[in-house]
Amino acid sequence: MGDSTEEEQTIKCGTSQLCFVKMLINNLVAGSIIGKNGSIISGIENKTGCSLKLSPNNSYFPNTQKRVLVICGKQEQINNVIIIILDKIRQISIPNNMNTNKSENKIQTHTCRIVVPKSAVSAIIGKGGNQIKQLQNNTGTKIQISNREDGLNERIISIVGSFESVRDTTTKVIASIQTDPNLKDLLNVNYNKELNIETVTNNNHGNGIRNISHNFINNVPINNYVMSQQYGLFQHEQYVDINIMNYLMRNNRDLFNLPCEISIQIPDEFIGSVIGKNGARLTNIMNSTGAQIKISRKGELIPGTTDRKTRIMGTVAAVHAAHVLVLQRLESVYMQIKFDI
Repeated sequence: MGDSTEEEQTIKCGTSQLCFVKMLINNLVAGSIIGKNGSIISGIENKTGCSLKLSPNNSYFPNTQKRVLVICGKQEQINNVIIIILDKIRQISIPNNMNTNKSENKIQTHTCRIVVPKSAVSAIIGKGGNQIKQLQNNTGTKIQISNREDGLNERIISIVGSFESVRDTTTKVIASIQTDPNLKDLLNVNYNKELNIETVTNNNHGNGIRNISHNFINNVPINNYVMSQQYGLFQHEQYVDINIMNYLMRNNRDLFNLPCEISIQIPDEFIGSVIGKNGARLTNIMNSTGAQIKISRKGELIPGTTDRKTRIMGTVAAVHAAHVLVLQRLESVYMQIKFDI
């Protein structure tokens, strides 16, 4: 938004340029969008020309009970999807508010939640808050912006008002964030960062030595390539003995500070997206997590594949934090490829 006029805001996304928006919806709305066997969401895509991606059931945006919906298309196409989704929200909220609205004769209000890069918030607020105040006054909506959260590069814009005012405000907010440089890096719908440590089990060697393993963000689709990771936390023999493990836990040693190394395969065509311009993105991942990441040289592919070996080293906590960031980046790249219409 900034200091641009309303007319300029409506064309920022361009008539042919792809635009992106991330919304938060509850499970009821999600179900009404999906339909039986995905019939409704497919119909929405066919009708509008947009591509939609919804987070799995019980996969929510951090600290909410809302599922994540990413929409991609041309601006007019996205506006049409927004109308459809707001109508779903209205239909579901009517039974809950019907009695109240009848008795008090009030205009029913609706809420639309848009997730934006935190770097885009200043453009929405404007200098001295003038932009957001003007938008609220012109549309009659109430706009709330969530607080900053450590480790989260996004914030939630909640837009409350009548159906028409929420629709108009939402399309303006969407148009205003399209020039943000971080938007395309934040198209992930999964935010599961929990470390799920499984029960200690015997390893395949049958020698009584045990290890701990876990699955971490399994089955991330990358252009029909599925990364399914299962690996041991401990690479050194002195750490895999169950007696030593019990001793460490009894003495309050921090499990997540133990040394760890994992190896993953990344398709060669996506390595540049992980590294970034002049290595900036990879450096940022290492600096923010404390992990070390080493990628095999160009042309050094894993035999029988077009993948390059990527080693992530450091403490357990650092390695898995870096692993999440790498997978989120790959998922964002996949989303952009999927939406290349």
